Amino acid sequence: MSVESKPIEASDASSEVPVIESLTDFITLINKATEKLDPRYIVKVFRLIGSVRNEITADVLIELIESQYPEENEHKSYLISTLKPFVTGQSDVKMEDVVSDDDASKSQLTQVFTPEVDMFVHLLVQIFLHDTYELKALDRFNASVLTTLKSYNLRTLDNISSKIWFYILRSKELLKDLYPIRSELLIALRSATLRHDTETRASIITLLLRNYLLTNDINQAYNLVEKTEFPENASNSLVARYYYYLARIQAIQLDYSAASECVITAIRKCPQTKSSIQC
Repeated sequence: MSVESKPIEASDASSEVPVIESLTDFITLINKATEKLDPRYIVKVFRLIGSVRNEITADVLIELIESQYPEENEHKSYLISTLKPFVTGQSDVKMEDVVSDDDASKSQLTQVFTPEVDMFVHLLVQIFLHDTYELKALDRFNASVLTTLKSYNLRTLDNISSKIWFYILRSKELLKDLYPIRSELLIALRSATLRHDTETRASIITLLLRNYLLTNDINQAYNLVEKTEFPENASNSLVARYYYYLARIQAIQLDYSAASECVITAIRKCPQTKSSIQC
């Protein structure tokens, strides 16, 4: 009973709290993860974000960017310019309040601005463009996201970067442009391996397998499985995806007993919450 009651409490709380406040709370948790070098805070953010993602709008994201980014930050302008075509004008008053009347609180926020917050906001923009099916805008934005991600080399970004790579490949998949991204994924896999970035490494292996399966390149998928070692301590959601794709490869190769074992493992590792379908 206690296990089932937690998601209900979280969803009830999210319906009562404005989405901008929820996103600000997420940023506070990300800053805690950075300060304490504890990725569990970021994992908690990803667990909670599913309850508010349907309420994320361009207006809310611009309000968040205005309140969190220093004026001199080089990423602020292109983030806002990406979102401006989708603004509805419902949060203009709030934005003015944040910019003009809350200078003291804004200066406090910008003092703790970190690369982790920067990439999390990039991820939020990706999620918004993906959920509103603005695929061309998402694809253009992903080029800037990739450049920004490559400029950082921090282990505290590992969990966030793994999610970012998912939406990069997802946009290519929906646009049916699967081949060009492979070289970037292979380079990212090599970098993640050298940096001992477990989460990004696991994520990219599953993304490459998905890419190969979608284009029916079964031999390349099999070679990737043979030549790479999937991290044992990756998150359960990534382990579930890996074994699911592995089962498909083995089924195509008529190894049904091994495929059945992999499917059972994938089911056991699969998250059981409704929001996990979106994340």
